[in-house]
Amino acid sequence: MDYPDVHFRIATVNDLKNADTFLEDITKYDFIEFVPCLAGCLTGGGQYPTLDPFTVKKRRKRMEDYNRGTLHWSNRILKARLYKDLDGEGAETAGKGVTR
Repeated sequence: MDYPDVHFRIATVNDLKNADTFLEDITKYDFIEFVPCLAGCLTGGGQYPTLDPFTVKKRRKRMEDYNRGTLHWSNRILKARLYKDLDGEGAETAGKGVTR
């Protein structure tokens, strides 16, 4: 992205498994957008906004399924990993029920 006399170095990282590469070279970029949502974001972070009601409805259903724990097992494992290394108050119960 270029503006007169200004140059931005921007990257988008899809999937957390690719994050290590960018974190090693983080000083090379002015802005890095991380899009880790395996279940998909509901017209939010990492998603281009849409006005198509079918797409919004489909994304909403995926989020509801995810919150109910009915999506693919790998999504629940990722959630469990995210909570695994938490420290501090409430950490012992933060990830309860994520591997059902």
